[in-house]
Amino acid sequence: MNHGFWSMFHTIGWDNKIWIDRLKKIGMAWSTVVIALFVAQAIVFTVQSHKKHYTTDEALLYQYAQINPEYAPVYVEYLAQQAQAPVESFINEYQQAAGMAQMFNNDTMLRTLFIEKGDSIVNVFKPIAKRMEGISAAEGNEVLMQVPAIINFVRANKSRLEAQAQAEEQARQAQEAARQAAQPAVQAQNETNN
Repeated sequence: MNHGFWSMFHTIGWDNKIWIDRLKKIGMAWSTVVIALFVAQAIVFTVQSHKKHYTTDEALLYQYAQINPEYAPVYVEYLAQQAQAPVESFINEYQQAAGMAQMFNNDTMLRTLFIEKGDSIVNVFKPIAKRMEGISAAEGNEVLMQVPAIINFVRANKSRLEAQAQAEEQARQAQEAARQAAQPAVQAQNETNN
């Protein structure tokens, strides 16, 4: 490598006594840097390998799964582990809200869950659903199959409850307008009675 560096300049005619010695020294430094970088790369790969980086990094697992279907179950298991806690948390929160709604005949907790928290719930599950795309082995995993179902369930209930809340608000406003319209007649009748 050292010879190749200074020889390149020699070939194009830069080979006088002053520059050829300088080019040989620059070539020596350049080849030392290149070799040091190759050694550093080998050290980094070895250290990362001992840390199990190449078998636990999500981006690499995803690439392995896309390249070779034999690696897909490893990636699916990794995704399932990532999805397990959010899925369980949502199911518990929904069951609690639904139980309270049924017990007290009041859907306030369901409205809070779907209307106020709905977007953040969907935002938790969207990245997991995105990472599942193109991985056919994910279809057989029970936890991962709940992810798109939860997204659709939250969106549908949020839309339904928002429409219901809007209808209730319109009914309340209409009732208030009717009460205000009837108020002068009630006052006139009260004055007549007095």
